[in-house]
Amino acid sequence: GKWVWLEARRLCMERVAVVGAGVVGLSTALLLSERLGPSVSVTVIADRFSPFTNSDASGASLIPFNLGKEGEQEAQQRRWFVETFQHLQDLNCSRDARPAGISLVGGAVAFKEETPLPWWKDIVFGFRQVPWNSQEARALAIPPSYKSIWFFSTYIVLCKQYLPWLMARFKEKGGRVEKRRVGKLAELLKVYDAVINCSGLGARDLAGDSTVFPVRGETVIVQAPWVKHFLIDEDGFRYMFPRADGLQLGGTKEESWSEEPDDKE
Repeated sequence: GKWVWLEARRLCMERVAVVGAGVVGLSTALLLSERLGPSVSVTVIADRFSPFTNSDASGASLIPFNLGKEGEQEAQQRRWFVETFQHLQDLNCSRDARPAGISLVGGAVAFKEETPLPWWKDIVFGFRQVPWNSQEARALAIPPSYKSIWFFSTYIVLCKQYLPWLMARFKEKGGRVEKRRVGKLAELLKVYDAVINCSGLGARDLAGDSTVFPVRGETVIVQAPWVKHFLIDEDGFRYMFPRADGLQLGGTKEESWSEEPDDKE
């Protein structure tokens, strides 16, 4: 955020476009509007808005399972996690927590083998490792095939509330919105002083990046108000998350562009 602010001031930008209206796009647009002030016009351009974005269907639990490559990239992602956790903590302690769909939830990640403790154990709340026969593990009916269990509390974001909240805040700051499809990012540079790509999968065509591909997942929402804790299997793709709209059960992992539900999954 800081480098964008400094560069924008130095270059005297007047018009900035953010392409994409998912959680990354709206968060970026809101941050720019707050940091740059009314002297810079920020516009979100997308062909899809909530509730029709990929972000709307996200489980949105703040747990950094896959950090990618080691080195500079990993250090950057660690910093992002710390900053995001602090942001959600501040939001959760404000009057906006409920309308933004932010909740602090406790739960567990279960492993079938002894697993080294994660680097983020001192960032989340109340991290502890317990055996399968502990009182906490029995309370979640974790079977004895799991040898290492991490209990902790972290934030869950109900994105179908969070996205409208971000959009409302963005518009309050004078942000503009255009609903249209963009052919190439370069075409926007004829109108805007800066273009920020938050298009997600759209980057494959917009930026000519053939390495971008979707990992499709399916979940189901059931009504089980007695379940108060999340539970995640070690692979990260079998889980349950208690949310305001029900209990989210998942999931699946498939490289596919299809957006239609598959009963087989």
